[in-house]
Amino acid sequence: MSTRRLIIAALLCGVAILVAGTILLVSLSTNDVKDRVDRVPVPTTRG
Repeated sequence: MSTRRLIIAALLCGVAILVAGTILLVSLSTNDVKDRVDRVPVPTTRG
């Protein structure tokens, strides 16, 4: 029983780490895109 509990705990921890990693990657990617868009000057006067 202890081995099963350890395996289940390890699986749950792995899933939690994967979910947290994906959320962090998505948030970081969106932040990078926003920063790049803010940094790039919009050529509204030129045309």
